[in-house]
Amino acid sequence: MSYNDNEKRKNPRHNCLFRISYIVNDKNTEEIFHGHILNISESGICMFTTNILNKDEKITIKNNLPISYNSGNVRWVKKFGSNIFKSGVMLTN
Repeated sequence: MSYNDNEKRKNPRHNCLFRISYIVNDKNTEEIFHGHILNISESGICMFTTNILNKDEKITIKNNLPISYNSGNVRWVKKFGSNIFKSGVMLTN
């Protein structure tokens, strides 16, 4: 594992561009949302979405991705454009 003193990540990130389909568990609906993953690691993903996620919301990933877990907790959200949001998700089992 490489560790950069300027990064507080426990796993290295790998740049990518994967389409993601997910549901927001806290919304009590099975509506599927879509976005794009910008980078990925064993412990988390960074993604762009057009719907806003809230910190601490739980999501379930619906499509197959090269990751160990199919769910995660939203750790941070930043508005990136008029209807685009960038989110960090910590993967959980």
